[in-house]
Amino acid sequence: AQSILQLTQEHLKSGKTSSKLPKKTLSIFLLTILGGFLVVAMLLSLEEKGLKGRKGVKGILIGIIGVAIIFTFSRSSYLALVAGILVYLGFKSPKLIGILVAIVLALTSFVTPVRQRVVGAISLDITARQRLVSWNEAWQVIRVNPVVGVGYNLYGQARQSVGLRYKAYNIPYNPAQAGSDSSLLTIWATAGVGGLLVYLLLFWKIWRAGSVAEKSAVSALLVHSLFVNSLLLPPFMIVIWIIYNKISNQ
Repeated sequence: AQSILQLTQEHLKSGKTSSKLPKKTLSIFLLTILGGFLVVAMLLSLEEKGLKGRKGVKGILIGIIGVAIIFTFSRSSYLALVAGILVYLGFKSPKLIGILVAIVLALTSFVTPVRQRVVGAISLDITARQRLVSWNEAWQVIRVNPVVGVGYNLYGQARQSVGLRYKAYNIPYNPAQAGSDSSLLTIWATAGVGGLLVYLLLFWKIWRAGSVAEKSAVSALLVHSLFVNSLLLPPFMIVIWIIYNKISNQ
């Protein structure tokens, strides 16, 4: 979260934005990352251990985080949250899934910005189209060497080798330089099938040995990573390895 805020401050201080890229494009990227982090934090806070005598406080904090997630207007964060809660309710109380569906429908129907974001995904607005282009470009890079990959941190060079070029955006951080708009595609492209399987095995071990809250959090993160290169960002990597270390020492 601190790195996200730092990027925002640098962007605001610079006061420079390419005419080809509106300022809100960077804001959407940052809010998407922040939204994903809030989703993971919210789901992990559902952990039952240590809640005795503090359920009221935790309930309030979870509610505040939930409202904050809604106001990021990040579709990938919405999907991640729904996926995580579905996993949690599937283990804890399947009967409440109907209530979750009703809440999602209500928010989509009555909160105009949320409805616009959902409609934009269905009608393929500019950000949705950019993700499709990014996924297609990632597949072209994967085809170069699908077995062992092109090498870690060499996605940009491999991208150029297949005739793809970046647009010059004058922003502090261009996510397209690090990989595609999908963590799994980026890992496959750079580390090959073996690297991808190792990463999936890591998630499988957390799913098998983790608590329900941890299962929900990693499920949400996996969904979020389908649309953002979040699995390779430090805030999310720290969470993954802390959870893995915890279950490894049980």
